[in-house]
Amino acid sequence: MANFDNADGFRPTLGVGGSGAHLIREFDVAAGYGVVIGKHGLVMMNAGSIERANAVPGSADEMIVGSAVHDVQATAVARKILVYCDPLQLFEVQTDDGNTITTAAGFVGKSYEIILGGIDANTQQSTSEINEDTAAGPASTTLWLHCVGISPRQGNDVATEFTRVLVQIVPEVHLYGMALPVSS
Repeated sequence: MANFDNADGFRPTLGVGGSGAHLIREFDVAAGYGVVIGKHGLVMMNAGSIERANAVPGSADEMIVGSAVHDVQATAVARKILVYCDPLQLFEVQTDDGNTITTAAGFVGKSYEIILGGIDANTQQSTSEINEDTAAGPASTTLWLHCVGISPRQGNDVATEFTRVLVQIVPEVHLYGMALPVSS
């Protein structure tokens, strides 16, 4: 059965085992930052404040923090944002419409770029997903995300496009850099 195309960002999950809790912290968004940050969009620390993450790390100063708990609109004043920021946090995310990978083993243990997507006008939800065509493995320190498993979501078919996978932020690019090494 084909998967639905419903990109909805990086949704925090307790993982396959269903254990653990989400760590949420408040961060600053600089005054004048003119980009909307969507709910469940990945955010990074750059020059001391939170911004929407780039598709790949652009400089050593850019470090992923996690996934936005809520949206933040672009305004001229400084704002606060809550972020799921545990370096061990797993996120469920949709792959793009590529179908170059058709087995669970093909996804797991690889690292990926982000497709930034947009912001849903009604829900302010991020429509980001991962670009399966950029799979690099076993683990890359030049990409943001590492796939650790396939989502156990009912009806999730790895043989078709829009597969739901579980990812973790690559430890070398996470703001806290404390994540356990991912195994391939």
